[in-house]
Amino acid sequence: MNPEPGAPLAERGARTATPGRTLGAMRISLRHVPLLGAVVLAAPGQVLAAPPSVPVVNAPPAVVAPGSGLSWSAAAFDPGHTSQGYHLEFTGAGAPTVTADPLGPLATTLPLPAGLVDGTTYRVTVAATALENAAPVSSAPSEPATFLYDARPPTGSVLIDDGAAYATGLTVTLHFQAADPLPGSGEVGSMDVVEGAFPCGDPIACRRSFVTGVQKYLAAGPDGVRTISARFHDTAVGAAGAGGNASAIVSDTIFLDRRAPTARLAATTAPAAGRAVTFTSVGSVDGAGGPADSGLSGRVDWDFGDGVAATGVTARHTFAAGRRTVTVRVYDRAGLSGTASATFSVPPPSGAVVTGLRAVGTPRAGGPLRVRLTMPRRARVTVQLLRGRTGAAVVRTLRRTAGPGRVTLTLRAPAPGRYRVRARVGARAVTAPVTVLPAR
Repeated sequence: MNPEPGAPLAERGARTATPGRTLGAMRISLRHVPLLGAVVLAAPGQVLAAPPSVPVVNAPPAVVAPGSGLSWSAAAFDPGHTSQGYHLEFTGAGAPTVTADPLGPLATTLPLPAGLVDGTTYRVTVAATALENAAPVSSAPSEPATFLYDARPPTGSVLIDDGAAYATGLTVTLHFQAADPLPGSGEVGSMDVVEGAFPCGDPIACRRSFVTGVQKYLAAGPDGVRTISARFHDTAVGAAGAGGNASAIVSDTIFLDRRAPTARLAATTAPAAGRAVTFTSVGSVDGAGGPADSGLSGRVDWDFGDGVAATGVTARHTFAAGRRTVTVRVYDRAGLSGTASATFSVPPPSGAVVTGLRAVGTPRAGGPLRVRLTMPRRARVTVQLLRGRTGAAVVRTLRRTAGPGRVTLTLRAPAPGRYRVRARVGARAVTAPVTVLPAR
């Protein structure tokens, strides 16, 4: 049986043949089913229904992540259609075609199906499908929509105070690095930051736009180890428009220590002029000495109050007679320090009556020659200027009653040369060298 000459059976995409066309002695209808490329013959006297209307795909985001989905407009189906649904085809260069067939006239959304290849740009079309008298019928495919499929998460890291081991206050600076590999969105759009571990108690407060650095206030609480955790999201669009692919959770820790050490100072012997004394910082403790403290670092600085300093848990020093203040400073691992001081009078050596004899400044011929010495008690002192290194000849003599404490006496400087100055109280005397320069 042949159709009328010149009368096409159907056109792809769509057109329904005129019902009731008579071919020979049989009344038939012809219908083209674009999805399957088939021609369906109706029973004698049967009129085929119009095909479903063509859906319209809602434009997806430019870059989508797993968990995202597609949507399209509902097609118009004939009441005689059964098994109504849709047929979707995802095609991409170099990637296998992926199809999906959701059922139901109102099934107009679809999560992205499995099998999509990361980094592929896909064209997706939707056709409405149904059965009519057990034969498949469909609309023409929709206009294609395109999107880039990005299934690769970003990577990143977080550092607290540039990786410092300790913090001495609640304010710290967080430093972030993150990157999204290509092909994909190539951009990190947001991040979740929480003190402690995920999950975050307040997801809205934890989410923020990606930045490379931000100031953070640690939560109030005891000192000890604090942890900052972070997770990064690329700009692909995930489920319900949420942030796209999420990185693995990364974290960094810092030890919070806000309590300075308590220093201790002790001398092994009583200080005396001309005798070495050993001082110790043993007994110093960091904070309460518990797990919430960083612990002593071992650094100890000493100041002996006479311009001399030393370091170490213990230190030795020899004092001149006089009043001295010794200070020790101990440090913990966080860099905090604590001090302790002791003030005491250093007596002169046993039997000595004059200490610390020296010339003040640089005397010149004919000018003043100032001599400074320390006397433990008030007494009659004789100061003489002797010529030469051995001091055989007396050049100047000055007698005064002075003391106790530091005393300064003035003589007239002789001719240029090397001399010795001698201070005598009773039978005891001390000497010191002095050089007289020419007059200006």
